[in-house]
Amino acid sequence: MANENESCGKILVLDDEKTNIDIIKNAIEGDYNLYYALKPADALMILKRINVDLLLLDILMPEMDGYEFCRNIKNDEALKNIPVIFITGKNDIASVIKGFEAGAVDYITKPFEVPELMARVRTQMELQGTKRQLENTNKALIRLNATKDRLFSIIGHDLRGSVGGIDSLLQFLLDTNDMGADEMRRYIKEMKSYASFAGDLLENLLNWALTQENRLEFNRRSLSLSAIVRQCSQTLGLAAHAKNITVKDSVDEGITIYADGDMIMTVIRNLLSNAIKFTHPGGSVSISASEIEDCVKISVADTGVGIAAEKLKTIFNTGKDNSTGGTAGEKGTGLGLFLCRELIEKHHGEISAESEEGKGSVFIFTLPKQKK
Repeated sequence: MANENESCGKILVLDDEKTNIDIIKNAIEGDYNLYYALKPADALMILKRINVDLLLLDILMPEMDGYEFCRNIKNDEALKNIPVIFITGKNDIASVIKGFEAGAVDYITKPFEVPELMARVRTQMELQGTKRQLENTNKALIRLNATKDRLFSIIGHDLRGSVGGIDSLLQFLLDTNDMGADEMRRYIKEMKSYASFAGDLLENLLNWALTQENRLEFNRRSLSLSAIVRQCSQTLGLAAHAKNITVKDSVDEGITIYADGDMIMTVIRNLLSNAIKFTHPGGSVSISASEIEDCVKISVADTGVGIAAEKLKTIFNTGKDNSTGGTAGEKGTGLGLFLCRELIEKHHGEISAESEEGKGSVFIFTLPKQKK
């Protein structure tokens, strides 16, 4: 075939007469990517190798007639949805009926008029395009429903649990008259933990909702990466101090990124928060960055509990329950990592994770250095 145009559909013509193939080729080649075969075996090889949108099939062939070839296609799970149009000199009613019974969607008799062939081919190709759009829409709806279900689960369980925990502790404090200062401090600390979790969860939920509706403002400009990292480290300083975790900032002062500051602060805050949450007391967390061609590669590493290989495959997917408790009982939802992926991809960057159970994790993402 000629050079393939990715924007055009793919049609396979199977006919044992080269003259017939040339006639079809001259009629429709400019509008579609055409493939040709003189033998059923060669046609089957093409069908297995290329995602064909339409098969134009002759009936009278020496090795295998078109009816049998069509039935074989319809019995193949991978090929059964390819529409088949018979193009043949057999114009009696019995042959036409036999063609439709074999699984064809249309039947054209020779000699044919080119406008008629074009109209029938175009109809099937448009139907295939519509079908593909519906399939993609259905897949997207399934993903959205899974995300919606996960979010409702987070709101209904995790958020309600945190608010309920605060309410219970407050009621306990109100009902207790002779509590000492140390015991009071312990309960206040626990309420603070519930409140912090609920606050972080609400912020992530709000940001996620805004990204889904394309309402989250996207204001990119040149920014100092070290300034963002420093601010996030300071915000999470108390959490790290409470677990005696060392946070090492190795980001060079001179590294700049072209990004939305609020979004990247959300990403780094989530990654640092997770690193602290899943690192044992006395461990360490580090953040570093390096410049690679036209992008900046940022890494957040910890010496924590690590992630199981199976869970690592779905760690950025909120349709899965990726919530895990921290080493000091901190709560988690898995929503933060999903949000990180959304925000990084919005910057045309990539995010990934490397981990081994018991040996810690490294989360890596890229951002552009300058406006493209």
